[in-house]
Amino acid sequence: MGDFRGLVQVNNLNLGQGEFPEVERTFLFVGEGTENLGTVVPLDTQSDLLVAVGAGSLHDQLVAAKLNAGQNWQAYALPVAAQV
Repeated sequence: MGDFRGLVQVNNLNLGQGEFPEVERTFLFVGEGTENLGTVVPLDTQSDLLVAVGAGSLHDQLVAAKLNAGQNWQAYALPVAAQV
């Protein structure tokens, strides 16, 4: 007989309706960006990160987080200007 192992994934979706339900489970990434400076930007797997935060170290961090998290990734980003 074959090896039949199932995979179960539980989805707790944040549809952006209201306040943060569990702030301790919500990631806020803060870093250098070029778009939406000083604005908290909601992100999910469908977000275009270059449009949302622009180029910079924040973009690189978000790409890595998104790739590591899987299909239901969501987070918030706060792009700030580069310090001179």
